[in-house]
Order: sequence, then C-alpha cells, then structure tokens
Amino acid sequence: MSKLLVTMIVLLLIGGCSTNWNFENTGLAKEHFDGNMYEYLKSDSYNWDSIRLIIEKAELVPLFEGKDPITFIGPTNHSVRKWMNDKFIICINDIDKDACIKIVKDHLFAGKILRDDIPQGKYLTQEGGDVYTTLSGKSIWMGLFYEDYGNVVEGGVRVIYLKGDVTIDIASSNIQPTNGVVHSLSYNYVLGGL
Repeated sequence: MSKLLVTMIVLLLIGGCSTNWNFENTGLAKEHFDGNMYEYLKSDSYNWDSIRLIIEKAELVPLFEGKDPITFIGPTNHSVRKWMNDKFIICINDIDKDACIKIVKDHLFAGKILRDDIPQGKYLTQEGGDVYTTLSGKSIWMGLFYEDYGNVVEGGVRVIYLKGDVTIDIASSNIQPTNGVVHSLSYNYVLGGL
C-alpha cells in the first residue's frame, strides 16, 4: 500500500511540475536601449523584422534614426503576418510603398510619449485619457488604466489602452532608444486596428 502511495505522489509531483499552463514567456523588455529606434528594431528580429522591412520599403528609416524624438506604437511580426494573411499577401515586397508609408505613420507620433505621461482613463467608456494624433493624421484615444492588485484598488500594473476600431492593449511599454519611445502592441493586434 505504501509503495502505491509513494508512486502516486511522485506521479502527481512530476505531472504537476511539467505543465506551463499555456504561458509563453516572451522575456523582459529593457527600458533603455543604447542606440536609435531603428537600431532597436533591428536588434530584436523575433518581434520587429516585418515592421522594420515595411519601414525600409516606405523609405522612412531617417525618421527612426533621427534626432527628433518620436513615439512608435509598434505592431510586432505576429500582427503583420496576420494582416498579410488576411490580405493574401505573400511577402512584404508585395505591399505597395504608399501602403507601407500609411502603416508606419499610423503608428508613429511626434515627440516622446511615456506611459506615465498618458492620463488615467477608462478604456470601455473612453473617459479620461487623451487624444493623440499620429503622423498620418489619425486621432487615437489613449488612456492609462491602473489594475487592482490583491485587495489594493489601482495598486497593480499600469496598462495603456488605445481605442481605434477596437480596444487595443499595449504588451510592453516605455522601451526607450536614444531618440524616443516604443510601446509594443500585443500579439493579438492586427494592422489597421488603429
């Protein structure tokens, strides 16, 4: 009987420790990057290769290398691939240059907008927050939402929400190359949502 009990305990421990609960660890973002925004995008091919190629095709690399501060609400490779799949586009070279310019400028803002510069808001009702204008001329509502932690109201993480066609959340914020700030859109974002 005790041998069976020991075996069951061992199996429970092994089984209980082997699951990752469908958690995908994407690592920690470093807040400061010693280089310009284009160099930052180039340094992380897993997340930024597709949008970097779109920036190159749009001939907007000088904006990302320049001295003037900019804020990039960046769509990752996952977002670009979903959009391309929906449009039946095989490769980035098949995207029209004007479409590339629009994609980039729809996600780019003049000046440096850090997470804590964005006013607190309620993303479902768009109360509070503020409206920011992209380089393409789109008006985007942004609000900072304070999540609760345990029994502490608004004591948890601060999350940026955007309101375009749908409510969009930021996966990682305040990544600061030498010429601005990058806020990474979540992997479920699809281009055109802003």
